[in-house]
Amino acid sequence: MFNRLRTKARKEYYHGKLQLYINNTRNTWKIYREIIGKANDKSTLPDIFQMDGIKGTDIIAAADGFDSFFVNVGKSTSNSINHGHSDFRNYLKSSSNHNLYLMPTDKNEIIKIIEDLKPKKSFGCDKLSSLFIKSIAPEICEGLAIAVNKSIESGEVPLCLKTAKIIPV
Repeated sequence: MFNRLRTKARKEYYHGKLQLYINNTRNTWKIYREIIGKANDKSTLPDIFQMDGIKGTDIIAAADGFDSFFVNVGKSTSNSINHGHSDFRNYLKSSSNHNLYLMPTDKNEIIKIIEDLKPKKSFGCDKLSSLFIKSIAPEICEGLAIAVNKSIESGEVPLCLKTAKIIPV
């Protein structure tokens, strides 16, 4: 009974605090850290470091040891892997009997796709906005359908369609 009351009181308390700082990101994160018990978490470095079985207190030597480890970890890991000289085909299962067939597109499908675009003024690597493409859709839909069908038929995709903009979050 006591635990339920304490949990309910705690929930109401933090709910009130979060509502109070609903437009203040800094204080909101401060409350979240308080909730999970990391409000006063001040990480400190240990006084003694051990590298290659040797204990020491020199922070510069420890930093150099970390630096050396992270600079060489890729190479040392790669060297510890048995690369072998097998052909990649040895790892593949038997070939698949399944086929993929795409029906050719037509101007009506292209128009439908263009109509579904959000009308925005911003543009991609082609320097054309979706608003502009929507305005010229009737004039370009037949040519686009032919280009798409030829691309699928030949199995070649134009280089400009392989471009992607990646934005880290």
